Amino acid sequence: MKTIVAIITLNAATAIAATAGTSDYAYCPHNEHYYKAVHVPEGISWSQAKAEAEKDGGYLATITSENENKFVFRLVNSDRFWTPIGGFDNFGPWLGGYQGKGAREPDSGWRWVTGEDFFFASWAPMEPSGRWKGKDENCLQFYCKGGARFGKWNDTIEIPDDIPVRGYIIEKGETQTEPRETLVTEPLLEVHEFTGANGKSCRGRVITYNANNDTVTIEKENKHTCKVDLAHLSANDQAYVREWHLIKEFCTPNRIRISAKEKKCAEDREMAVHDNQGNNFAQQTMESIGYEVFLENRIGADLPDVELEYCIYYEQDRPSYANKMSVGQGVKCGTLDIGTLAERAKTQIDTEPVILLKRQQEYGPNNELRGEVHGVWIRLYLPLANGSRAMREYASPKNISRNKQWATTDVSVLKPNFLRQSMGRNR
Repeated sequence: MKTIVAIITLNAATAIAATAGTSDYAYCPHNEHYYKAVHVPEGISWSQAKAEAEKDGGYLATITSENENKFVFRLVNSDRFWTPIGGFDNFGPWLGGYQGKGAREPDSGWRWVTGEDFFFASWAPMEPSGRWKGKDENCLQFYCKGGARFGKWNDTIEIPDDIPVRGYIIEKGETQTEPRETLVTEPLLEVHEFTGANGKSCRGRVITYNANNDTVTIEKENKHTCKVDLAHLSANDQAYVREWHLIKEFCTPNRIRISAKEKKCAEDREMAVHDNQGNNFAQQTMESIGYEVFLENRIGADLPDVELEYCIYYEQDRPSYANKMSVGQGVKCGTLDIGTLAERAKTQIDTEPVILLKRQQEYGPNNELRGEVHGVWIRLYLPLANGSRAMREYASPKNISRNKQWATTDVSVLKPNFLRQSMGRNR
């Protein structure tokens, strides 16, 4: 193995301690979650706040509704949580939103630390802006613009050194001890405390790892970088670096390739469709449409216990009464256990189908029932040593993941009393 001459100079890590006067957890009746505002007078980075929240058994607050936003904002609507940045504008506490690497600035690719969908937002005027001090603004905070605080948001850099962010909000689930799964979509914002062979430690983040010669490049908190032989770090740090590398590889699109192709799953069947009074509505043809999902592992390692979840989004006319229809949006959800995705291997699996009223070109009259598939959204999961899971997403077409909400249960637009199968025949 090649010996690296440049060794880390390990300094004592600076501890970030919250003040003793932080508020107790407050119960939010809108979602039955608990929240705590933590005041840090000297300031704290987004990554440090994230780590402290998780150490306390929670996570940085993830806000998914206007009611939740108002509730959480009230916890920090006090001068001690806010820092003037010029004029009448103020920086407020950290929230659990961040922007994924490579996302189009300023408003695409925003995520919550829990993996929840970023479908609600409360941006301040002219935000998000995307760049500040020559850096990408990838972290979410409360923000005051023009002197009045209204629970608005701002994107900023992860460590605004000269303008300290003086707090953060911790959220916990339905009970204060309930565990919440963490979904990891990229390793890039993680700050870790490394320990050298001499027993000294420092805080920093992994920049790169070379698996060929077992060397890691670390950026310390003072922004200096160094390259070190992995063997010079503790066993726990070595495992951390290797997992960081695995997450990075898993979350890189060309390393784990995902694609999907719509397919017809069965022969068409003739069905008798009835309205909700049981009257014969029409004789229609049903078709089964699903997806073939293709996975390719281009990482130089087996991936054990891989799991895939999918949502198929579709549209279906539904009979109501007096030969009238209404259009409904449906979702078909499913989970597929992949098992071990072997090194350099390809695999193909099928989703369960959606049953649709067939849409044909010759359907002209307005009273014809019809249905069509809009697309599929896929999430691929890899379990990690710390109990969390790395997650990759794929959508076809791409705008499905922007325009739709992820679902965990089926949403059917044809209820059982609307649709009854007759003694039909295959076509």
